[in-house]
Amino acid sequence: MRQLLTLFCAFTTLFSFAQIDFNNYQPLKSAGTLPKDFSTPTQEKIRNASKAHLDDLTGKQKEIFIEEVNYAIDELLKSGDVTFGDPVSLYLQQLGDLLVEGDEELEGKLRFYTYNSNEANAFSTDQGMVFVTTGLIAQMTNEAQLAFVLAHEIIHFREKHVVDLFDYSMDNKTSSYNEKVRLFSKYSRDNEFEADSLAVALFHQAGFNSSEINMTFDVLMYSYLPFEELTFPKTYFNNEWFYVPPKQFEADKKDITARSNYNDRLNSHPNIAKRKEELTNKIATFSNWGTTLNRDIKTFNEIRNICRYEFILNDIYDGENTYALYSIFIMEKQFPNSRFLKNCKSQIWLDLMKYEKREDEYAFSFYDSYSKYDYNNYTYYEGSINTLNVFLKSLPKEGKIALGLRTIKDNYLRDTTDLFASQIWEKAQEFTAFNDILEDIKYSKYTFQQAIEEINRKKAMNDSLAAAEAGQEYSWDKYETIKNQKSGFDIESGIDSSKFYLYGVSDMMNDSSFMKKMEFYTEKMKAENAKSDMVYEMTDDELGEYYSDEYDTKLHIQADSILLINPVVFEIEGYQRIDYKKSDELEKLFIESLGKMADVHGIGIQQLDRSDQQNMTADDYNNLAQLMRSLDKRIEETEVNSFMLDKEMLSSLKEKYNSDYVVWFDLSHEYNAEIYPGPAILNTILFPIGMVYFPVKLMSGHKTDITCYALDLEKGELVIKESYFGNEPASRKFIELRLDALFNQLKQDKADEE
Repeated sequence: MRQLLTLFCAFTTLFSFAQIDFNNYQPLKSAGTLPKDFSTPTQEKIRNASKAHLDDLTGKQKEIFIEEVNYAIDELLKSGDVTFGDPVSLYLQQLGDLLVEGDEELEGKLRFYTYNSNEANAFSTDQGMVFVTTGLIAQMTNEAQLAFVLAHEIIHFREKHVVDLFDYSMDNKTSSYNEKVRLFSKYSRDNEFEADSLAVALFHQAGFNSSEINMTFDVLMYSYLPFEELTFPKTYFNNEWFYVPPKQFEADKKDITARSNYNDRLNSHPNIAKRKEELTNKIATFSNWGTTLNRDIKTFNEIRNICRYEFILNDIYDGENTYALYSIFIMEKQFPNSRFLKNCKSQIWLDLMKYEKREDEYAFSFYDSYSKYDYNNYTYYEGSINTLNVFLKSLPKEGKIALGLRTIKDNYLRDTTDLFASQIWEKAQEFTAFNDILEDIKYSKYTFQQAIEEINRKKAMNDSLAAAEAGQEYSWDKYETIKNQKSGFDIESGIDSSKFYLYGVSDMMNDSSFMKKMEFYTEKMKAENAKSDMVYEMTDDELGEYYSDEYDTKLHIQADSILLINPVVFEIEGYQRIDYKKSDELEKLFIESLGKMADVHGIGIQQLDRSDQQNMTADDYNNLAQLMRSLDKRIEETEVNSFMLDKEMLSSLKEKYNSDYVVWFDLSHEYNAEIYPGPAILNTILFPIGMVYFPVKLMSGHKTDITCYALDLEKGELVIKESYFGNEPASRKFIELRLDALFNQLKQDKADEE
């Protein structure tokens, strides 16, 4: 009866979730008050950490374990990739509470959070936190599979496997690398088998169907594939304007190669076949198994759809365009009118339409060229997604431009009031002109079907003319033939279907407003190229002066106020080991110096402080998370900035914080004097030389790096990425001198002379 009551309460609570509007989906956000896991400072967590369960560790090991675990987890919590109070986290918490119902040792001690990552993973921590990735939930068939994963992680926490792992790694420091791998793998496999076995009892008590336990491992085994395996339709891109011949999708789907009985000798986890076999025996020891697959299938599907939408977003941010397009195709079956999916698709095609900056041509090495060729021609994906992959890889640049134009314009025409759709359509036209391939896509004034009709008409006319002029000498027009071949429209040979894309934008080629836009952006491109030509024609002296002026003004953004994200600061000692306490002290010094130098130059600062989350609201946390994501995307972007999905959000933050720019720093300091025994002995003997050698070595061992990033919130572009390096300690004087020079430049306008 108690179990039925628990299920009833959980069932009714599930209905309390607000229904998600998947047509106008908004990225997953945290809600409510920041949990103590997020808001408590790391040092306070370390001071208050219980050592009672660490009896197997020495005193020093306990200190190291508590410090390293808390700092590592807090870095994850500060990353913005973890959410709290959102529908997925609430759902996980309810399911986790159900699994530990009535267990005095566990009840009320576990907190469940969503980790926004496409990796299919879940893990627990020594502090009682359980993280589940959106990528794992996106792959699942039902709630029972998720319940077993949670039960498995709960057992890892209960049985202190994290502590065991740390203890083992400390005790085996002197082992060779191969010995460590073998021993550690065996040790971890023991923990995995134990977690699997003991999780069965929690799963059984909650009333779930035993058939789903082994199915959970299939989810894990195939998680490297898209979240559904559906045949990609040959007519997917076809509409009244665009036609892709079926033969473009003749590439076979690649065999799926995952196996359950692989060699796991050097793996940290046992292979899936062994785990299934062990669990089959364990399941047989229980009777009266429940039948539950989903407590409420509607709620499970909604939670999974959230995770699948996040899956698409993550792929777009990571530049995984093929995966994202295939996932959109899957989700469109359920949500054919989704504005979110439509805009995601436009963003993907805009990215495929990108052009390379002209100056990049001169820095393009043979190695880069070979790597790109190798990637484009030999990369494949397993399963049905490979059909789409081969199609995209086979499209020439002009084909990507044409299909991108078609997709983005059609999405814009569905709702011309959609600001994002309007902006991305404008950007697509700019990219078309800047690619300088308009001549390659403007031949046809017909759609593909109209072109076939026209060529048949001309053939019939030519046949009748040939009959009337029988016996007369025929005159060949070489230039007309070449033109026809390039256009894919040849009266003698018919339609060249490999150039199908030429007919997909015929309406635009006949649209005077579109062609005027092309003229506008073409003139803009010519002006930029003329500026580049001018640089190449300069003498060495002129070139030196030009680049000197460029360097002097590149930081001039007239920043009267900035939104400052708390910097990432590391103090590194020894062999790449982070000293967390010194890092905290250096971060505090750096923030104080930032405030001081900003005041000196009259720059207002508003701060989203990652280290002061106890004073944050959920809105602050969400804004920080999105800004970090936006910055990461643009820092990694090496080509023309084509990312626009977050422009609406960035614009709203500009208004909220009354700042034009968001600025972020990272600072690292390490010390390694590199005094080796041989030279040290020699310079000790050569006493006068040694008096110079040792101080120089001791001082030059300091390496301090400061990098500044500035994101224009209006344009959505990274406008500054500047690094400063010095063989000096990370002292207050060094930091303030660098920041003084930096803020002096940030305050100025491009037109300023000084």
